[in-house]
Amino acid sequence: MPPLSDPFDILLAHDRWATHIVLDRCEHVTPEQFATPFPIGPGESGGLRATLTHIVGAMRRWADRIGAKELRPFLQADAATPASLRADLDAASAELGALFPLVRAEPNRPVTLTFEGKAYQFTAAAAMLHVLTHGHYHRAQCLNMLRHLNVPGVSDKLPDLDVIDWQHAAHEIA
Repeated sequence: MPPLSDPFDILLAHDRWATHIVLDRCEHVTPEQFATPFPIGPGESGGLRATLTHIVGAMRRWADRIGAKELRPFLQADAATPASLRADLDAASAELGALFPLVRAEPNRPVTLTFEGKAYQFTAAAAMLHVLTHGHYHRAQCLNMLRHLNVPGVSDKLPDLDVIDWQHAAHEIA
């Protein structure tokens, strides 16, 4: 497969790849460790499960906003597992990728986010770029959580997950 050249395609492929790697590492922690709260991550509880659910849930909800669909409810972290989040991630990635032609055709189309009762408008292109880069920050939080859990073979072997690492791992340039 030739390397991707479109920034949307690159960011989506990288986001999916990097989140899969974090989820793969989470397969090696106990359910209790997966649910352990940390003072980092979104919301009050933080933790791997809550943070990864936030990453994937945000992808779904931004796909709804950008696609002008009814907003789905938030994903529920309390029942999430690495396997269930992996399936949701794959579906959300496909949904976002399917919206690229719409965003390219109408990059300035308004997309509305309602937060705490107040409506904010963004362009479709900015909304897409936001969701495609949103997980990067939260994955870094997850790596920090994994480091603090001190799980042999996981905490001491955390990967580099930037776009250059993705391209090196997935698409070597000839």
